[in-house]
Amino acid sequence: MEIATTTHVDVAVLDVMMTTPTEGFLLARALRQDERTKRIPLVMLTSLNTEYEAQGSSFRITDRDKDPLWLPVDRFVDKPVKPEDLVSLVRTLAGAWTFSR
Repeated sequence: MEIATTTHVDVAVLDVMMTTPTEGFLLARALRQDERTKRIPLVMLTSLNTEYEAQGSSFRITDRDKDPLWLPVDRFVDKPVKPEDLVSLVRTLAGAWTFSR
């Protein structure tokens, strides 16, 4: 949060599990609630779907689950992700952000 409020950020790439198992969700919500950061495009990376699948669960979190309160991100991306796919997504979102400011 400190980086996003003290420097110029074009896109934030978050992980669901950072310091705590839900820190990515909490940070996404905090970024959306702050006037200085609420328009920064957010990408949420996670391996949760892979873990659920390994446990035999059919539960999946996808872009369809994006929600202004629970999952306030622009894109939800499963890990592993190909670096070139992530770079392409970040460039696309950064371009949209540049033109919307």
